[in-house]
Parts: sequence; structure tokens; C-alpha cells
Amino acid sequence: MRALKIILIICCILIILVGGTMAALFFLVDPNDYKEDIAAAVKKQTGRELTIPGDINMSVFPWLGLELGRVSLGNAPAFSDKMFAEIDKAQIRIKLLPLLHKEIRIGTIVLDGFRLNLEKGPQGTTNWSDLGTKDTPPSDKPVPDQQPQQAPDAQRKGLALAALTIDGVRITNGQITLHDLVNKVSTKLTNVEMSADHITLGSPFDLFFAFDVQMSEPQLTARITFKGTPLVDPQSGTYSVSAAALNMSGTGQALPGGKLDLDLTMDMAADLRQETLTISHIQLSSHGLQLTGAINGQTILAEPRLKGDLHLAPFNPKKFLTTMGLPPVQTADPTALTNLQADMNFSAGKDQAALTALTMKLDATTVQGTGQVKHFDHPAITFQVHVDTINVDRYLVAAPDDGTSESDAAQSNRQASSPSRSSKTATSTQTEVVPIPLPLDTLRNLDVNGKLTMDTITVNKLNLSSLLVQLVAKQGLITMDPIAANLYEGTFDGTTVLDVRGKTPKMHVTHRISSIQMGPLLKDMTGKDTLTGTTMSSGSLSTSGMSVNELKAGLNGKMAFEFKDGAIKGINLPKMIRDAVTRIKGGTPDPSDVNQTDFASLGGTATITRGIVDNRDLLMMSPLMRVNGSGTFDLPREGMDYLLKATIVSSLKGQQGEPLAELAGLTVPVRISGTFAKPSFRLDIGSLLRDKGLQELKEKATEKLFKDKKPGGIDPGKVLEGLFK
Repeated sequence: MRALKIILIICCILIILVGGTMAALFFLVDPNDYKEDIAAAVKKQTGRELTIPGDINMSVFPWLGLELGRVSLGNAPAFSDKMFAEIDKAQIRIKLLPLLHKEIRIGTIVLDGFRLNLEKGPQGTTNWSDLGTKDTPPSDKPVPDQQPQQAPDAQRKGLALAALTIDGVRITNGQITLHDLVNKVSTKLTNVEMSADHITLGSPFDLFFAFDVQMSEPQLTARITFKGTPLVDPQSGTYSVSAAALNMSGTGQALPGGKLDLDLTMDMAADLRQETLTISHIQLSSHGLQLTGAINGQTILAEPRLKGDLHLAPFNPKKFLTTMGLPPVQTADPTALTNLQADMNFSAGKDQAALTALTMKLDATTVQGTGQVKHFDHPAITFQVHVDTINVDRYLVAAPDDGTSESDAAQSNRQASSPSRSSKTATSTQTEVVPIPLPLDTLRNLDVNGKLTMDTITVNKLNLSSLLVQLVAKQGLITMDPIAANLYEGTFDGTTVLDVRGKTPKMHVTHRISSIQMGPLLKDMTGKDTLTGTTMSSGSLSTSGMSVNELKAGLNGKMAFEFKDGAIKGINLPKMIRDAVTRIKGGTPDPSDVNQTDFASLGGTATITRGIVDNRDLLMMSPLMRVNGSGTFDLPREGMDYLLKATIVSSLKGQQGEPLAELAGLTVPVRISGTFAKPSFRLDIGSLLRDKGLQELKEKATEKLFKDKKPGGIDPGKVLEGLFK
């Protein structure tokens, strides 16, 4: 009991001493007496003027408090005359008795009407750089090679705070301005406000923060607000924000569509001891988009690794693009590009990111795939993408409403823009250079290995299935091998190599076509099945150039082709010959025949040299005739000069069905000229009659002049034939 009584007496004496000291400070010490000393100390330390025109009020017990009126701090030399910082009112209080238990209890911190003026001058100088910690000059004394002594765990625990409590924080009427004095650009944050209540380590508290932002270049005005419930616990190393909500709304030239309306909510928690991060219940909405998901992180301090999943709710891309300020998208199919949604799983690390799973639905198309990027400085990309079915033509730009096709409109525009062209130039081909906008630098730096597969695809009205494209790009060499697909009852297999390592891009293409039905293919592609039959083809072509014309003019290679059991529509060679003979005899041609030339086989080879296709061995086998052909096709000028020689067989009949026996064995020349767009077919009637007369004369001359005589190696037919040339 005696010991307890002594302890109580000592405590009372301590309370009296502390209380008396505090009372003496309150009544005997006036902090306003030290305003000049405070200003002088700031001047010495920073070189700036500190002005305290108002009174400094101080409270001692039970709160040690300080309340300031207007305070301002001058600007750094060489900058404007504006104050660097100003405060209209500030208040802070600390409760004394909890300090004896190593607890800090702070009252409500009030900061009203603070203004901060940040300026950036020439050479990147700022008016706040001089306020940083000055570098300590290096010492000439050698530094001992030893590790600093660490306080024992017990000692460190003894120095730790038991608790920190802040009743609240109130920031009102704040303003922060950043001026770029060289470029005359400014950014201003106004109406800065913040409020927080019952801030205690290890316990959640409510937080609100908001400000208006104004930018001069580009012009932008926005309001940004944030609210949530943070938790800070340094002892356990855990930090979190639950029910976090960020809203950004504004207008300005820098915003898509001239305005912004974004809402983001989430829960976030970090454990620094375990080095984990969890971001859950992510909900992002902006301009009609709705994105949800979650993200988890590991080793976030040493080497961050993230994994997550995101879901993009269905939305209308056309409306979204319009909302973003882009012109309305008019597709060939009005219902195309109206429904898009996606689900994705991803992972990311220090120098790599991966899309581990992607499922995207665009209208009636489903896209699935994976992808990975390594080394962000020099990206190495791998991917695999599968598309079930897509009609690319639905997404093309809609044709004009005046009934003309897009190509017709484009051609009219070209002709209107060049009215001085001669008719010869207009009927030939385009001679203007069409540059290819190849991003050469990007292509040379590509490092890609990818695979694309499609179940079915329609492009340019062509229907393909089982499409496979394997892409490899490395150090300027871009290879697509193979390119394979099934189409029109046949198969296509080819390769394409683009070499951009040199100054001028080079291209090499090979193809193999087997058993494709050419009629349906041309019908879908052009609307006209001008050539039908089962097709076989192969080729190897190379070219180089920076424009379409250069690629055509530089084309070299070889091709081989064969068509079986088909027809050439638009020209009926037997009918042309029969009608000519019928007119000579005074008859009228029969208009009922089909305007096409049937054949059992049609094939040949071609050599391409500098854009000129040269074919010398065309052979067509038909029930009515045999056709040989030779000539050239000029790809750069899109012109042709080709000669067909049709040999009549005895089965050719006239208008009433009677055999035209006098034409049997006759070879008829048909000249094909003009352009690819407007070919011209011309039958040389004079040659036809001349050849028929020559044939009869040769037979009679051989019979009468050379009868029972040996020509001695002389061909009488060739001798007589020369007389008619």
C-alpha cells in the first residue's frame, strides 16, 4: 500500500508540473512574437519571402493546436511576380496525453483557400526545383567498409507508433496552376476539395476528392471526382480501397467526340509483405461501353506479374464510333457492325504480356485466339486466331445511292478530273503512278509468328472454306507459307514472300490451283461466268517496286494452266465462221445459237517478262474445231494482242443443218485486241476466203502440174502459197 501511495503522489506531481508548464506556455508565450524569426529562417533556407499578415493562434491543453490565417510564400527568382503558394486558413491540433502511450491523435486538419502556382521556364527549369533537398558535397574522408548497425527487433518495436488517429481532413477552395512560360500553355486545377473522416491505422475510413481541370492547349474542361473507403495498416503491410468510384466528365478538343463521360468502380487490396495485389469488381462505363473484370498480381514489388479477365458487354460499334466524333460508317449491309462483345483472359509481366484466351463475337462471327508479346522495346509477337464464318463484303463501304457502282463513280471522277486526255489515252489504261503506302520501317522491325484459320469466308464475293495462313516476319523478311483454302470444289495452295530488307520491296508468289470450277468463281466475283470448266494452274512470279505500276512492270515468272470440259462465253467461233459463209451465200444467219464456244480441253503455258505475258502454245480441243493461240498481254498498260487460229472440223453444219463440207480443214484467224476492260474480237473474212481458195488451188496444182513428177524436195503447196502472200 505504501508503494502504491508513493506512485500516486509522483503521478500527481508530474501532472501538476506538465499542466503548469502547458499553462505557462499558453499564457506567457505568444507565437506571433516569432513571425519575423520564422520568416527570416524561411528566407535563409529558401531565399523566398514568407508573409504572415494574420494572427497565429495556439492552444495547449488538452490539444496542442495551431491556427493560421493568411500565409503566402514568394516565387523563385527569374519567374513571375505571382506568389508560389498561398493559404487563407489552416488548422492542425494534436492531443497531448495519447503521446505518452506512443499514440498520435490528430484533430481535424483544415486547409482552406490554398493556391499553388507552378511554373516551367526555359531549359526545363521550374519554380519548385530549389525547394528539394540539396545535395551534400562529397567528403574526402574514406568511408569505412562496414554495414550500418541495425537496431535490434526489440528496439525497433519500441520506437514504433502504437496508433495514429486523425479525426478528419478538410481541404476546400483549392487551386493548382501549372504554367509553361515558353509555350504559353497552362493547366489549372480549381475547386480542389478533399474530405476524410476518422482516419485510423488499420481501420477503414471514408475519403472524397474532387477538382475541376482546365487546359488551354488542347482545350479541355473536366470535372474529376473520387470516393472510396481506404484502409492503411503499415504494421501488417496491407492497403486497400473498397467501393472506389472514379468519375470523369468534360468537354474539349482533346476528347473523342468533344466530350467525356467515364465511370470506374472497383475494389483494390495490396499486401506488401506477401507482395500480392487484388483488383476486383471492376466496372468501367464510357460512351456506351461496359467493361467488367478482375486483376490479380504477384511479386508486385520485386517483379510484378499480373493476371486477369475482362468482359466487354455487347454494344453497337457504329453508334460508338459516331459518339467518338467519327463520321457515320455506312456498310454495304446496314446490319453489319452493330453488335460486338468480347471475353478475354490476360497475363502481363515486366517485359511481356499475353492474351491467354480471347472470344470475340462480331455480329454473326465468332473469333477465338491467343497471343503473346515479348520484349516491349523490340516486340516479338506470336498469335493464333480462328474465325468460324465471316462475310467481309458486308463491312465494305456502301455503294452510291445513284445506281452507279463504286468503280463507275471512281472512273467518272478520274475522267472528269482529266478532261484533256486524248481518246487514245482514255481507251487504253491508267498510266498514273499508284504508290503503295507500305510502312517500310515498321515492316523491317516486325518479329511475328502467327497462324490464322477460318472455317468459311466471303471476300469480294468469293466463297472460301478451310482457310489457313501461316505468317512469319523476321528482320524484314515476311513470309506467308502456306496460304491454303478450299474453294469452288477445288483447292488453292500458295506462298507469298515480301522482302523489305533492301531499298525497294521485293515480292515472290507461288500458287497451285486444283479442280476449281471457274464458272461459279467468276460468276460470284464479277457477275459473269465468261469462262467455265474445271481448272488446274500453277505459277511462280517475282516482282519489285514501290507502286502498283512498278510491280506490274517488274513482274517475271512462269505459269501453266489447263481447263477441261468448259466454254468461253461471249464468243462463238463456229457461229462466226458459219454466219460469214451464210452471208456470202446470200443467206441470213441464225440468231438462235448460244453465244459461247465449248471445248473439251484448253491449256498452255506462259512466260512473264517485265510485265509482258507471252503465250505461244495455247491449244483448245473442241467438238467443232481445234484452236491454237499465241500472243502477248501487257499488264502495265492492260492491253492485249493475241491471235487465235481455229481449224474447222467436218462436223460443222450450216443454217439448215447441212454440213459445210467446203470449210472442213480451213484455219480461221481471230484477232483479239483492245484492253482487259474492253476486249475486241475480229474475224478476218478476207483471210478466210483466201485460205479456202489457196487450199483448192494447191490441190489442183499438185494434181496437174506435178503429176507423176518428183518435186525434188520442193513442196508445191508452199510454192503456191507464197504466190498469195
